[in-house]
Amino acid sequence: MFKLENCVSYIATNASKDLTEGFERKLSTHGISRVQWTALYYIGRQGEISQKELADLMRIKESSTTRLVDRMEKEGYIKRQTDENNRRKVNLLLTPQGRELRENSLHYGQEYSDFISQNIPPEDMETFMRVLDIMKQNSNRC
Repeated sequence: MFKLENCVSYIATNASKDLTEGFERKLSTHGISRVQWTALYYIGRQGEISQKELADLMRIKESSTTRLVDRMEKEGYIKRQTDENNRRKVNLLLTPQGRELRENSLHYGQEYSDFISQNIPPEDMETFMRVLDIMKQNSNRC
């Protein structure tokens, strides 16, 4: 008989929620949300990026990205700039304040990753990552 508590998808979803909430708590003590942190990460990594590209990388809806970008622009972390080659395209760039926040907060991701994976042997982490990747591949074929 099927038991939801033994369903891999259910277990993974709950684990993901717990990990996400833990990272959100860590970041909130530093005055930044997980979503803002992620946006700063991608915009800084790309240099400049369209709103659609950011939504795709963050795996969120474009409407959610619009609200996020509006808020981050109002807070002075990012700015919108019309693409020189395509006036219909608007790119997102970090402001000096956004670059500073990114530089000062990027390490929180590594710290949290190290914290939640403490006491797990490296070979177990490798197995976990490999199994998770196979599950994602299987899910994409569904």
